[in-house]
Amino acid sequence: MASALIIGIGSSGLHIIEEAQQFYYELTGKNKPDGVEYFYIETDKDQMSKYTATGKSDIDRLFISLKNNQATINNLKNSDNPDTGWIPSPATVLNNEQGAGGMSAYGRLALWGNFTNVRNFIQQKYGKINGNNNTNIFIVGTLTGGTGSGLCVDIPYLVKQVTQNANVYGLFLTPDRASISDATKRPLFINYINSIAAISKYSNKSNTFTIQWPGSGPFSDMRPPYYQVQLISQDFDNANAPISDVNGLYRIAGLNLMTRFLGIDKTNIMNQPIDTYTALYNRRMVDAKANISDEFKYSTLGISLIQYPKSQLEELFAIDLSEEIINRWLDTENYFDNTNKRFTIESYLPQLSKLTTKEFDEDIESCFNILNGKNAPDGSIFEKSIPAIADNIFQKNFEGKPNASAYIMDKFSNNNSYNYYKAIANYNIDIRDSIISLLQNRIVRFMNEFQSIELAKCKIKNVIESIDIIIKYWSDKFQITSDASTWNVKLNKQIKIMFESTSIYTITNQKINYTEEQLKNIFTLLKMHISIDVLNEIKISLTSPSAFLISNDTRKELPSLRRLEEFRNKLKNSIHNQTNSPSLTSRKSSLEADLNNNTNQIIRIFEHGSVSDDLISAKAKYETGGTRIQLSDFTNNSNLWDYLLNNNDNTYNDFVSRSKNFVENKKLVSNINIINLIASINPTNSQYSKIEVFISRNQDNIVSELPSMIHLDRNNHQFQPHNCLKTVILSSNINALRPLLQNYKATGTDEFVDLPELQNAIIYQQEYGYMGAMNENALLPIKHIGYNKTIVTNVLKPEIKREGDGFFEKRVPYLSKQEFEDIQNEIMKN
Repeated sequence: MASALIIGIGSSGLHIIEEAQQFYYELTGKNKPDGVEYFYIETDKDQMSKYTATGKSDIDRLFISLKNNQATINNLKNSDNPDTGWIPSPATVLNNEQGAGGMSAYGRLALWGNFTNVRNFIQQKYGKINGNNNTNIFIVGTLTGGTGSGLCVDIPYLVKQVTQNANVYGLFLTPDRASISDATKRPLFINYINSIAAISKYSNKSNTFTIQWPGSGPFSDMRPPYYQVQLISQDFDNANAPISDVNGLYRIAGLNLMTRFLGIDKTNIMNQPIDTYTALYNRRMVDAKANISDEFKYSTLGISLIQYPKSQLEELFAIDLSEEIINRWLDTENYFDNTNKRFTIESYLPQLSKLTTKEFDEDIESCFNILNGKNAPDGSIFEKSIPAIADNIFQKNFEGKPNASAYIMDKFSNNNSYNYYKAIANYNIDIRDSIISLLQNRIVRFMNEFQSIELAKCKIKNVIESIDIIIKYWSDKFQITSDASTWNVKLNKQIKIMFESTSIYTITNQKINYTEEQLKNIFTLLKMHISIDVLNEIKISLTSPSAFLISNDTRKELPSLRRLEEFRNKLKNSIHNQTNSPSLTSRKSSLEADLNNNTNQIIRIFEHGSVSDDLISAKAKYETGGTRIQLSDFTNNSNLWDYLLNNNDNTYNDFVSRSKNFVENKKLVSNINIINLIASINPTNSQYSKIEVFISRNQDNIVSELPSMIHLDRNNHQFQPHNCLKTVILSSNINALRPLLQNYKATGTDEFVDLPELQNAIIYQQEYGYMGAMNENALLPIKHIGYNKTIVTNVLKPEIKREGDGFFEKRVPYLSKQEFEDIQNEIMKN
């Protein structure tokens, strides 16, 4: 099986891989093929990968910090390494974890300061895919940032040294023309020229890359850093309006990257790897270097995707279902029964109050009964020990006490260090745990049944009222409080009442039963007395505890108003987050904007004509399908309380992934093959106009819709067609597609690729890099890109004048000052 290692350098590298992962997910339902590993090298600790609707990301992060750079710089400069002349002084370097500050030297310093970790990580990832000489390695990012421009030469050579694999490809973003006049964006152009100059230097066969990285011996490589470098920008080399923002450029870069590993895990009926676009691309690059020039090391591209966005439609409808369920949980006025009938919360409150009071009384009784089975001071359990005391009294066995009253006082007063009072007091944790367990079970079951946080809060408030009621009842009816100093007085009164009434019983059994009953009453009063402090603690913990109350035995957490409010906020944030964290609302807006924003690069067509019409169809299937989404579909069959308690702020991802699984399993969005969908669209339909050129026109017309994505100096240079760089069409079944392409006349092999993942998409690819036989044949970025002279005149020269030698120290880590000046001169000569 083929394999690929995808390495992002800097934040832009991450964003490109994110888009590739997203496209692959849309086409396959997975984040990546088997045999592919993603990771990105980042100097900004806050840059984390976005998740797909799987609820996760498969992009790993390798953070390289600039923190404590002074020690790093001193260690590097004080070593015997001869290759540390480029390292900036500590005084100029940022001392943080927020990125390289747009300075190439800082980005390279972060790599050198974390060199062993980076080397080991590359080795680990390469081993994970069982990398070999057929593995393709892609390094992606922008040449405009500090991290990307600082790593763009070291990383490919390090990768080749670690893997012993020369199949290293680069895909890099370059700045757009319109930003040259923006003084705040000057660093982008400085880094771009610096990077291109450094890559070009070592791509020249007369220059050998020689280095001694930290902790390593000397290393040299005569080969270019990359086998092939693709450059793309927001600009097109024609009259087309540029891509509106850099996020759109990440999207196109990600689409292009995704085509390079699409299908690499698939085999044919002979169990042989299928022919993929990356295999075709690699063959073409071999041919281009042989037939155009061995200097053919740079290219750009044009690309267009025609997609039936089944996955995105499923996700959109899933978001609607998720919002419906979450809003039901959050509703402060209504609740729904299991038949989906709505009732007002207010109408249920009187019934809830009575029910909760009744349940709480039952729970206290249950808790007291549990105590009866605990160990008593005499070694038996309380349930058997109380009758034994009654029998001792009848037998006048007062265990050394002068009379029965003193005997009972000794057993139940708080003066004795080891008696019934102390025993019950020592069981206060057991009392607490029993009450927590009983309340937790009731509240959790109630919350799960009604699926209403507001009703659960009302339930807890009723429990709090019930605690107040029962404590007041004990005080009013029995004069029982939590004050230990009053207990002996109360006990003495109960003993007097007990013996005053004994005389009315003349039969022995009656006396024993009466005595036993009175002792049990005293024991119950003792339980009340000890329980009051426990109940007050629980009351506080039901409201807004400083720490949530957890039982010692089962480790169950007592539900509280504070925790429910946290749940409410968590669910609200999953719908609409005020921070940069993802939310259902922001994801929905992003999906809708993306699906409604057709460009020449990404074209969406729909079964029923539009996003809204396809969603209406999905909703109709849902409403008439008989099966509605349930709590268990989101919580993986756990109850609502446990789900919200244990999901660790992953609510958004859970809802998106699990509701989408529901939509997909119920087939609420049609799984129509895009070739069949195109064939069904009438040429008079407005959708057809989006794809008309790609379906009904000839090659020249199609190429005009796939303009190159860098802007040349068109007064002197233009890309020319070449047989090694012909348009390629990627689809699921070219034999089914061919009848629709009536005017597209293929003139050779390697113009079509069948990929089973493309059931819902067709991709057109056009590579550019041939400049014509009279114009040095191959694309040379330093010479041919249109705005280079403007950058030298309007950006580099003013900045060098302003910063002096500090410019070279911070911004030019791979070239000497003279080399950088020579590059500027070369640009101005062209």
